[in-house]
Amino acid sequence: MNWFREHSQSTIYVGLTLAVPILLVLYMLSTLWGQRGDYQQEIERLTPRIARLAGLVSSEDALRQSSVRVDSRVLDLVFPASEERAAIAARLQQDLRRIFTEAGLEIKNSQALPSREVSGLDHLTVKIQVTGELEALDSALEEISNYSPLVLVESLAVTPVRQSRRRRASGVQQQLTANMQLLALRQGQAG
Repeated sequence: MNWFREHSQSTIYVGLTLAVPILLVLYMLSTLWGQRGDYQQEIERLTPRIARLAGLVSSEDALRQSSVRVDSRVLDLVFPASEERAAIAARLQQDLRRIFTEAGLEIKNSQALPSREVSGLDHLTVKIQVTGELEALDSALEEISNYSPLVLVESLAVTPVRQSRRRRASGVQQQLTANMQLLALRQGQAG
């Protein structure tokens, strides 16, 4: 014990010399332990993503087959990109006029509107005005629903045509006027 009292200054230096490396080692260990915790959290965060990717890789063939089926189904619903827009619009307008005429409606006006591209598809719109009976309009719309490629009714406004009392009394079917915009889609140009 006397030795410590006699060499107290040396003891302090030796103690500090030993304490500094010990403190540095403890600091490094605590830093490494903290980094380990961060890495562990990152691993836990990435594990579900890796599992999803592994699932996608294992089902790649099934996904490719589904993609081919969907692509072929889409091709049934839209006009191909190889056909010109103007030619499709003219043919579509002609086919729609034929459908309405065969259903017993009188065509007052029809017009192919300029096409517009939305989300990689060309929207081809035909505006048409017809007059006739409700049953004929219903029949024409049913025929349009069977048209291939798909034709959508973008807008439809139906108004009754005024009839005289004598026509109503004679049991003549109510006449109506329908204004509609019909839409068909064409694949956009790739690239």
